[in-house]
Amino acid sequence: MRKAARGKEPSDNTCAEVERVFAEKKVNLRRCGGILDQVLSDFDAAGQWAGLDEKAGRRDVADVLETWGRTQSLHRFSVVLKSLEFNWGYMKEHGVRGFYVMTRGYIGRLQENTDRWHAAWDAEIATGAVDRIAAIECDLASMEAPMHCDVCQKTITALLYLDE
Repeated sequence: MRKAARGKEPSDNTCAEVERVFAEKKVNLRRCGGILDQVLSDFDAAGQWAGLDEKAGRRDVADVLETWGRTQSLHRFSVVLKSLEFNWGYMKEHGVRGFYVMTRGYIGRLQENTDRWHAAWDAEIATGAVDRIAAIECDLASMEAPMHCDVCQKTITALLYLDE
């Protein structure tokens, strides 16, 4: 039986939707982790990292950021450009494989946090006590993670195709 949180009990539809979203999020994170694991394995077997490291080393990050800054620096703090800059810098310093390993670790931490946030939701339903910190963290990660993943995808696309 659900308990009322501050006198307002979530509807069955709300509870079902939250459960659906958590289940979907967990499946997506497992898929994402599996894709990264597969790329790591395939590229290890094919010996592709050295070529990618060479491309990353040639990348003139300042030039790309200046070019893309014309359309991506509309806000005073360009999250996308800062993220691209970080990604390419990380690749230059740690190698492209290191970037994939770092990204895989990020996905693993998102999986752990999603389990924790799901448990906080279950506790809220059972007790009526809302964990406001967990709720805000979950909401922020739901904004941050897709943005980071999209930027990572563009980082790799640029690495693979911009110098051709």
